[in-house]
Amino acid sequence: MPHGVRGGIDEQPLASLSMDARRRLAQLATHLVSATTTAPTGAGVIAPPAEMAGSVLPVKLHSGLVDGQLSPLPEALDALRAAMRESAEVGDYRRAVALQDALAVAEPRPLLPASACAPATPDGAFDFFAENGFVVVEQLFDPAQLQRLQASWRRAQAPARALWHEAKEFGEGQWERNGLYYKNLPPGHDVERFKKLPHGRLFFDIPVVDFFSEACQQDGDPVLLDLIAPPKLIPVLEKIVGPDVRLVGVQPRTVPPEREGGYTSW
Repeated sequence: MPHGVRGGIDEQPLASLSMDARRRLAQLATHLVSATTTAPTGAGVIAPPAEMAGSVLPVKLHSGLVDGQLSPLPEALDALRAAMRESAEVGDYRRAVALQDALAVAEPRPLLPASACAPATPDGAFDFFAENGFVVVEQLFDPAQLQRLQASWRRAQAPARALWHEAKEFGEGQWERNGLYYKNLPPGHDVERFKKLPHGRLFFDIPVVDFFSEACQQDGDPVLLDLIAPPKLIPVLEKIVGPDVRLVGVQPRTVPPEREGGYTSW
């Protein structure tokens, strides 16, 4: 924090907001303002006050290449720092703190290797997430477990893949509203044979009942159930989200590689 802002802040009005909450609010404000404010006229980056009346941020955070990294342009960051100092000088400390947190989010940071983003403990993961907005959990599954997961996935996938190839032979054209689907097999189509297979021209999903079928059999491999609650991940989630962690759903989708007509770049 620049000299003169931190020392003059009356912390009492902000007592109900944790640093993590302030960071999250700053991140949200940064994204909203960057996405919705009117672009400044001319070559400058500072928008007229009337255009920014509804926002705490005095500028639209235009991005560009800075030292080879995509980040807000230096002029925008300088304007943010100036606004932060001005807010503190006139006694608007709440706005000064909000701008401080927005600046902490927006300022470019050095690229980190994955190992530096993967603290060894849940407490360390929480601290890293609060500071950076993401965290890496390395080696979620060991090599032997990963091989079992892949083998079990392929077994569960086989019937759906065979049915998808039949659907591709049956499919015609492209659905006019979304090129992912066939014209004669749009979402909600009534072709009975393919109705229970969520699919399109460029993807198919394994029905969830089929996906976990082997795991529910007496002599089956239950390894796919580990995808629901990986032992290394749950403590990190509970630390970040809290104890009330819930699984929203499972969507085991297969997307062919891009070179084979898939719709992703990976």
